[in-house]
Amino acid sequence: MLGNKIASEPEIIKLTHSVAPGEKIKFNLTLKPPAAGTKIEKIYLLFWGNKAWLPSTEGKILMNVRRDNYAAAMSFSNLPEKIWAKDIIPGQIKFKNVGLKSWIVDKLKLKIFDSGYKSSLFKNFDWPDKDGSFKAISDLKEIKPDEEITFNFNLKAPTLPWLFKNIFKLEIEGVEKMVDAEAENFIQVEPDLKAGLTTHSFPHAMLNVWRPSVMLKFKNTGRKAWDKNLILKSFSSDNKTSPFYHSSWESSMIIEKLDGKVEPGQEVTFIFKLKAPSKANLYQHKFSLFQGNERVYINEKPELIFSTRVDSAQ
Repeated sequence: MLGNKIASEPEIIKLTHSVAPGEKIKFNLTLKPPAAGTKIEKIYLLFWGNKAWLPSTEGKILMNVRRDNYAAAMSFSNLPEKIWAKDIIPGQIKFKNVGLKSWIVDKLKLKIFDSGYKSSLFKNFDWPDKDGSFKAISDLKEIKPDEEITFNFNLKAPTLPWLFKNIFKLEIEGVEKMVDAEAENFIQVEPDLKAGLTTHSFPHAMLNVWRPSVMLKFKNTGRKAWDKNLILKSFSSDNKTSPFYHSSWESSMIIEKLDGKVEPGQEVTFIFKLKAPSKANLYQHKFSLFQGNERVYINEKPELIFSTRVDSAQ
């Protein structure tokens, strides 16, 4: 608890117009914050004249104010929620001085960390050091309370797609304790090569004598075109030859190669045969797309997985 609870005189806010049954009423309140280190609790009730209060109308407002010598709050960020893998983007963050003392601009620096305060995976080649340690941008020599300071920097997205956490920490040389001088940000890294499964005819159950033709249709949801180097592969659950391998495939793990080109936003359909395993069981098999040596992420995942129950025909 900060300081003491401060008692205050009752205040009366009168209704200025009639309110019909079913209508709503709104009161505008002007609250004066207490002094630093104190706490105020206000209780509001609706009364009919000065005779009786209306049931179920009680409301509470608790104001708890603290001001530290050095305290900050992030007031602006232009960082996007999503970014393409390996892209470099300009970033800008502003911190507001919400403490009691001024900041010396030359002593300010911004550091950027990954989750757990590890080195950031968004480090660009132009960072002063592994954590950034960016200098503030200002023509002022000091940032007074309620003023802002700006930091500019470049971020380079990691290669692998993921939802990454960044920690932005404001530091002042010679000041050990600075309240709320950290801000978190999450950025989803999107792969250049990705696909969405739009439709398929993959069987959930089949007999062990079946040799069905199946269809997988993919949409290019990335930002790079697919060409003749696009390969559809299939594996077993342990990354070995698929239990549904058919002799018409290109090889034991490669089903088919793309014949043509698929631009972003376009679709491609693969039609191929399966050979059901002879042993009745529940089988899991994986499909993956590769553009040359680069993986194409399917539905935001590295692989597409199906499960099929195989029954004996006898």
